[in-house]
Parts: sequence; C-alpha cells; structure tokens
Amino acid sequence: MIKKVLLSKFTLIFIFSLNSLLAQTPYTLWFEDWESTWIVDWHVDGGTWEVGLPTSGPDTTYNGLNCAATILAGNYAEPVDSRLIRHTTFVVPPASDNPRLRFWHWYNFNEADYGNIQISTDNGNNWETISTSYTWSGSAIWTYPFIDLSPFADSTVQIAFYFHSHRVGSYSDVGTGWYIDDINLITGPILFKNTEDFESGIGDWASERGTWEIGPPSSGPGSAYSEQNCAATNLNGNYAEPVDSRLISPSFVVPSASEDPALQFWHWYSFNIADYGIVQIKVNNNQWQTISNQFTNTSSGAWTPFYVSLSSYADSTVQVAFNFHSRQDGSYSDVSSGWYIDDIKIIGLPTGVAERNDKNISEIFVLYQNYPNPFNPFTTIEFSLPKTSRVILKVYNVLGEEISTLVSDRLEAGSYSYQWDASNLASGVYLCRLQACNFTEIRKMILIQ
Repeated sequence: MIKKVLLSKFTLIFIFSLNSLLAQTPYTLWFEDWESTWIVDWHVDGGTWEVGLPTSGPDTTYNGLNCAATILAGNYAEPVDSRLIRHTTFVVPPASDNPRLRFWHWYNFNEADYGNIQISTDNGNNWETISTSYTWSGSAIWTYPFIDLSPFADSTVQIAFYFHSHRVGSYSDVGTGWYIDDINLITGPILFKNTEDFESGIGDWASERGTWEIGPPSSGPGSAYSEQNCAATNLNGNYAEPVDSRLISPSFVVPSASEDPALQFWHWYSFNIADYGIVQIKVNNNQWQTISNQFTNTSSGAWTPFYVSLSSYADSTVQVAFNFHSRQDGSYSDVSSGWYIDDIKIIGLPTGVAERNDKNISEIFVLYQNYPNPFNPFTTIEFSLPKTSRVILKVYNVLGEEISTLVSDRLEAGSYSYQWDASNLASGVYLCRLQACNFTEIRKMILIQ
C-alpha cells in the first residue's frame, strides 16, 4: 500500500514539472502541412496554386493527405506569374538562433520556367528572392532545401513561393510543376554529425536544387557502403536530366593545421559520358570552390574511398557540397544510375553523437525543442552541456511509461544531437526527458503517422 502511495506522488510531481516546462518557447516556430484550413494563413496572388491530393507529378504528397501544388492533376499553364503567400506575418528570430526555413518539394519545369522563395518586409508591397532558382528537373523525388533567414533577423516578414512560366516561340513548353509539403520555421543549433552515415536521415544537410535523397538504395550499388542508408542522386533508379544540384553540409569549423584536417568519404558512381560529380567547399559564405577531380564514367561497380586535405582551410568556418551535373546530349536521354555517398568524415574533428557548427560551449544545460515538430517518423533532439556530465536521455508516453533510452553515457561539455526514429510507434504525444547532474528538462514531441 505504501509503494502505491509513493508512486502516485511521483506521478503528480512528474506531471506538475512537465506542465511548467512545456510552456517554454517552441523550437519549431510554425509548421504547415496543408492538412487543415490553410486559407487562414495563406493566399494566392495570381492564380495557379491549389491544395489537395496530387494525381500528377509525384502522384502523392510527401506526408499526409494534402500538399500545395501549381496544378494537382496535370501540367501547369503558361504564361504564369503567381505567388503562394503566407500572409500571416511572423518575426524572424535573432541571427544567433539560426532561423531557417525548411520544406519538402518536388518539381519538374520546362527549361524557360522556374520557382523560388521570396520574402517581404513591407506587407507584400515588395518581394526579395532568398533562394536559388529552382529550374529543370528535381529528379522526380521529394527533396529538402535549407533557406537561411538570419539576414532578416528581428524583422516582421511574410514569405512566398513564387512560380513563373512563359511561352518560348509558338509552341507550348510546360512541365508537371511544383509541389510543396511540410514547411517548417526552425531555430536552434545547426549540427555537423561526424561521421555522417545518414542512418538518422538528412539532419541539417540540404538539397540545393532537387536530385538528392537519403535512404537504402535499390539501384546503383544496391546497398549502402555501411549499415542501411546513404545519400544518392536517385535511390531507386537512374538520375534525371538536366540537373545541376548540390548536397550541402551544415557549416563546421575546420580543425587546426596541426590536426592534418581532411575530408574523407566512400562513394559509388556511374555517369553517362556527358555527366559528372565534383566536391566543393564554401568558406565563410563566399563562393563555392572545387576541391576534387571531376568524377566521370564509372567507379567500376565498387564503393571506393576518397580523401582530400583541408589544411588550406584550417580554422575557417566552411560547408562542403557534392555537386552533381547532368545534361541532355542531343534529342535522346543519356542517363545512368548516378552518385551514391556514405560515411562522410572530417579527419581531425572529434566524433560523437554530433558536433556543433562552432567551438562555443553552452554556459547552461539545455534540452532544445525537437524538430521538426510535429514529425513523421524522424525527428532531431538536441541538447547542450556546460561541463562533462553523466547524461540520460529518454522518451516516455503521456502515461509516464518509458518508450526508449536514447543516451545513457558520460559526455564531455558541448552540444549534441540525436535523430529519433518513431516509425514503429502510433501517432500521439511523447515526452523527451534529459537528466544531467542535478538538471532535468522535458519537451513535448508530436508524432503524426
């Protein structure tokens, strides 16, 4: 009888602590999956856009029942100049919070047509383009861009997806168009996982202009170099053409020259004679520089390692990218199975759960809100430690029953990340609890299957 009373008191204390902690600022500031009354926040300024279940293009949403699309059931029209606008304004968080816009999209445009992301700071009177121009083919797969909003920190803004098509000559030249799903406004640390094996999904990596996806391959090499997942131009078939797109890493600080820093990865590739891949680097948000030879033809059907020194970039904040290029040669399709990349490692950079994109160490214990949130089925959980600590990170259901132990180890001071796979669980609310020294914090996570 005494044990039952003690358990009841513990449960009450747990629920009281949870309610107070959940009042904190969310990590995902807003989320749009088009599953509810979207016109509350969005409108269209020039026709074209609709929301629902596609029967053309990808023939399915990225997630759920609905997505936004230029045309759900066929090719887009021409000429068109139209924005899908989020007229509900929001204040961009401080630059130190790393505000970024992330979304999933699928697109296929004719050569003369394009889409991009725009932002307005004056209630839609003027618009500024903040993304690359999405052109040509997205390789017939859903991909995940990264839009940095820190230049607009502390501004009240609206965002828009802008689509343009026009007629070239006397004939119609249209494609299946642009499809958009699961838009997130996210804040928090941007993390570079070392080694990156993609077993927890795409993380803070991004596809610049279509093409790249993460998962187990059923084409090309037929399997990842290690474990289940790798990055690929197309996991389940030949790549598309024309394509010019980078798979871009989160930023990180290159170790000092005394560490002999280098980029190392495993890859498998097979390209048509006109197509190629190259490795590039960007220093302090400047221009991309090529740091590898041009990969062409075939890798002889084998996974092979590649190594390039980064000593020239020691102590610099950089991003690396895998840039894939394909083009149509004449009037016929000339494609192959593409480029597959796995186990990306920065030699000299500490390995662990994940590493921050800078050398700063938090002054306090923090469990950040997971992102995306809601999620399906992967989400990223991040926390910071001001000192070496024994860390326990667990997930519970709303009844307080333990679902999973994510971390139970002694970790050094720093920021860490864990990608949680909830694919075997039912939709609902789950609780993430961090314990370190005398610190305890809980975050609510929403799974939508």
